[in-house]
Amino acid sequence: MRRELTALAGALSEQLSALGELLTLSYGKRGAVISGVPDRLNETVKLELRGIAKLKSGERARVAAMSGVAALFGIESGATLREVIAAAQPDERPELERLYSALAAAQGELSAINDENGRLIKSQLEYTEAMLNVMLASDESGYGATYGGDGQISDGDPGSGSLFRFDA
Repeated sequence: MRRELTALAGALSEQLSALGELLTLSYGKRGAVISGVPDRLNETVKLELRGIAKLKSGERARVAAMSGVAALFGIESGATLREVIAAAQPDERPELERLYSALAAAQGELSAINDENGRLIKSQLEYTEAMLNVMLASDESGYGATYGGDGQISDGDPGSGSLFRFDA
């Protein structure tokens, strides 16, 4: 493989590695959300930020490598990987095809897990909001409050108390 394509393949491999790390962290984030462990979630998010930095580094390397590839093939430096593969020699294509397929698969999987994590977090926030609404419901709501005026759990009767009632 020519030097310019080797540099491009190296940059794509770096990006693939970073995407793999982000995938692992995203699955870990899902577990932290499901289990409700905020410290684990916070740590995962910090690690994700490092993974994103690694991905950006790979992107800078890819852009730099594309400059050499563009000059080699006489194409635009913003050409797609598909265009590069088409311009490459037949013996250079398999590795580029492998990287293209692996990157596309990793990006698709990462997108899917991020969508799922977003739905899980949204659901958890909605549940928390609903529970707060029940706990702080006014006597007029018909639900009664979970806590009485003395700060103790109420007997569950509608109108039996409110967390923030300060009756004299």
